[in-house]
Amino acid sequence: MNIQTSTAIRRGHNENAVRLGILADEARRALGRVASGETDAIEGWLAYGASLNEGRALFPSDEQFGQWVDASGLSQLGTHDIKRDDRAAAMWASANCDQFGQWVDASVNDKLSVTPNLHERAAAMWASANCDQFEEARATGNARTVRGIHSKWKEIEAEREAAAQRLVAEAARKEAQAHAEAEALARLAAQEAEDEEARRVAHGMAEHEAEARQEAEALALEADKKAKKADKAVKKSRKDNGGDNKTAHVSNNSGENEWYTPAAIIEAARRVLGGFDLDPASSEIANRTVKAERFFTIEDDGLTQDWAGKIWCNPPYSQPLINEFCLKFAGAMSGGSTGIALVNNATETAWFQTLARSASAICFPASRIKFNDPSGAPSGSPLQGQAIIYSGAETGKFMAEFSKIGFVMVAP
Repeated sequence: MNIQTSTAIRRGHNENAVRLGILADEARRALGRVASGETDAIEGWLAYGASLNEGRALFPSDEQFGQWVDASGLSQLGTHDIKRDDRAAAMWASANCDQFGQWVDASVNDKLSVTPNLHERAAAMWASANCDQFEEARATGNARTVRGIHSKWKEIEAEREAAAQRLVAEAARKEAQAHAEAEALARLAAQEAEDEEARRVAHGMAEHEAEARQEAEALALEADKKAKKADKAVKKSRKDNGGDNKTAHVSNNSGENEWYTPAAIIEAARRVLGGFDLDPASSEIANRTVKAERFFTIEDDGLTQDWAGKIWCNPPYSQPLINEFCLKFAGAMSGGSTGIALVNNATETAWFQTLARSASAICFPASRIKFNDPSGAPSGSPLQGQAIIYSGAETGKFMAEFSKIGFVMVAP
């Protein structure tokens, strides 16, 4: 190394040190803005993140960067530690101001909390980076804070994981059963074989099926464990969300979570359709009122069945089921069926837009529908209003029946 190169390196180090000192001062002033209150909190976090982003570029490793942050006093906000995830979130926000700003505008207009506590900062950055997830969680749950909506999304993810693992476990159990049957047939063939070669081949097939059965059983066991772990994550998410363990209305659940459509609405729909050929999201108890010719329970898994004819559908309201049932309903309508679906009036969601496009008319009830429990007694109403979607040629009948319940819009 020559003298000029050595001098240049020292000069570069000195310039970096000076710049890092300036950045540390700017970051501390930004944290002061955060501490001053809600008005300056978001701008403060963005400035803090910008300083950290520039500072990070001056270090060759995350470890050295973290040491600088701690040594410069940039990991404390008052008496609270600023967690590593929160630092990363602030850095992301400062680098993606357009996306972050769009979310902030929406959240302020909707009077969502923007108070700078540790959990909500992380939730805010999640929301700005994942707008679709944010809107889905917001539409599905009743949370009115960023942190609550973030917690709801974690609950949705955990529910999906649990459902996916149960499907994996069920498929693995079916596969294990098939291998067990094949193994039994192969062993029987070995016993009945007329020569040694045939017996050897049959024994080989039996051993192969036995190994495949054991692998499938192990897969089912592992999937069951993952499903239980995901169920625990759901409970934890609900606890983190203020201890709210209420379950969204799901019409084909069992026990105390079953909410049934009031008979008056069922009868109005029956008069429009002239009866029901199918209820794809039902139960034995629910069908005592609906009286559909065919109905699918949760055990039947209506999403895997054929839908046709005159359909009444009060689908599960939790994700991803609401989306899947509404897509299936709209598909049946485009295939020539007629039907009525009762859903939340979540007009901003993709599944509602899909339903609306398939609709001949929509009724927006004047008040929230009071669902019934399994005994038929009123069980209360959800915190969101509903919409009744009709697809068919009898818009006049629908208007006559459902204009008594609420405002009806008919497609042109």
